[in-house]
Amino acid sequence: MQFSDKFRQLKDQAAENNINATNIVSEAFVSLVKLDHVIFKLNGYKEIFAHSGNKLSDHFSCRLGKWVVGDGKARFGHNVMFPQINEPHARVHECINSAIELAKQDALAHADAIIEKCTYAEQGSVKLFGIFKDMIEIAQKETSGNIRSSKVEANKAPQKDEKVEEKAPQETDSTSVQDPQEEEKK
Repeated sequence: MQFSDKFRQLKDQAAENNINATNIVSEAFVSLVKLDHVIFKLNGYKEIFAHSGNKLSDHFSCRLGKWVVGDGKARFGHNVMFPQINEPHARVHECINSAIELAKQDALAHADAIIEKCTYAEQGSVKLFGIFKDMIEIAQKETSGNIRSSKVEANKAPQKDEKVEEKAPQETDSTSVQDPQEEEKK
């Protein structure tokens, strides 16, 4: 195997490692966002039970909301699932904050409405988590397809216009074996 073939192989492995690392970062972020939303809902339920009226962040101010307009858009903006994030994400925030407000006004009088709002928030979370799952799966299929196509491209036979350098094997004269130390002196 020639140096150029070995280097191409190394380049392909580095590209594959980079894609895998990007996928891991995306999966880690999605897991973090899911955890954030679980914590968000728990904090919301705490505020509901406390009848505090202390509203939580809206869907633009949380980590996911900031990610959607920044890094998330850059990484997943082309993904068919990405635009679907906003509706269930907004629903989670709006329903929890609405339930917090209802609980402050009169929790007993609004008990059914509070439960309904919390149920809608939970449904929004389930939908949001499903969107993330599908989005990551699509992204991984795309990147694994890119890896395969780049490997195919790299392993393609040279075109007729391309030069192919092949060195003929050098013949060695078995009678003239030289000492490696003598070679270095030359």
